[in-house]
Amino acid sequence: MRNTGLTPMDDSPSLVAFVSEGDSLVGLPLTVFDATRDNVLREVRETERLYRTFRKIGVGHAFYGDKLWLGSLDGSPAAEYVERVRPLFNSGLGEAGSVPADFTDAVQWNRVVKLIVRDSIAYAIEKKGKTVGNIVPRGPMVFSMTEVQPGTAPNTSIYGGLDFHRIHRASGGRVLVTVSLVFRAFDANPNPVRDTRLTSAYSHSPDLRWGTMARLAKDVLPLPFRINESQLEFRKFGVETKPR
Repeated sequence: MRNTGLTPMDDSPSLVAFVSEGDSLVGLPLTVFDATRDNVLREVRETERLYRTFRKIGVGHAFYGDKLWLGSLDGSPAAEYVERVRPLFNSGLGEAGSVPADFTDAVQWNRVVKLIVRDSIAYAIEKKGKTVGNIVPRGPMVFSMTEVQPGTAPNTSIYGGLDFHRIHRASGGRVLVTVSLVFRAFDANPNPVRDTRLTSAYSHSPDLRWGTMARLAKDVLPLPFRINESQLEFRKFGVETKPR
């Protein structure tokens, strides 16, 4: 496989992954409020996980340093998406500030930027699922209806999928995702169910794993995602990387 010479900024072993093309995230402007999780309305906190609530309104978020950090997942301007967020908080929110994200700072990357990037990828997968009929989005995971085996119980199936959870910084302000193969069982709706036949992807041979992942990638790619005005895209499967 061709070596691109791409260098991850985080310590990681040699791997094959998706790497973003398009805009750089260096200096990405994020909207910031003085707010914590305790300021979120109780009924909002108790209804579902906050990241799902924010993603539904097209906003990525993180709480860090007694502040709420926000980024648009659908390209909306700050003035617009902030108004979608205000009703989720006690007494609304105060005045917003704009802070350029420090892509080179490991703490800010892990506590803020990476979480908003993950929101953006999950939002893009959900959007893709609405236009492509053969995939099942589940947050940062996506399952293919073409990689299906019968489940143990009637009317259940085991789907093969790709997991986009492991996100890293890469040179040039790009995003690198080490994608793993996962198997999950679903009923006919499809809702997740337990199945004793489920095994780890690593119990299968490397050839089977890579072949399955390559086929799944054809269903998912290209995958454009964005944060504010920055537009990025995963376009190809199998980018070889090497540690510094």
